[in-house]
Amino acid sequence: MPNETNPADVRSLIAPADLRTLDRMGRGHMVPVIDYGDCWECETTRGEGFTVPADVQYIPAQIGGVETADGATFSVEDEGDDSATLPQSVARSLADYMPEGCSGEVRSATIRRGVYLCRMSAPGYMDCTDWEAHDTAQSAADSLIESYALEDEAEDTDTE
Repeated sequence: MPNETNPADVRSLIAPADLRTLDRMGRGHMVPVIDYGDCWECETTRGEGFTVPADVQYIPAQIGGVETADGATFSVEDEGDDSATLPQSVARSLADYMPEGCSGEVRSATIRRGVYLCRMSAPGYMDCTDWEAHDTAQSAADSLIESYALEDEAEDTDTE
């Protein structure tokens, strides 16, 4: 369960030193992006995972009569568990957003509500990294900094 409700300004939830690092990271071709919203967390038949924001692939209120609440999992085939059936048409639509290097077909998708989605993106271009979902804005910022900050962009937060 996310700790925060839909904030007007995600930046207000991130430590000041990390904000400065994110700002320095944003001076290049790729800039950090952190959004608040809902998403699909997908798993392929090869066990690989990827995230698709709800503003890219709509999440209906119900799928096959099952409410799409936070944590609801939908599987393409009967998994013999509590997951509901994910229609092939939805699985194919989600597969359109499968990142390069990820293979197989969509096997299941879990709904995540009220999460912080982050990635690096090049405004005006199609260049971007894969989306990640986090429970807090700070966790999303930490992930971007750890994965993408150059040595001269990272700030030593031990001095504050």
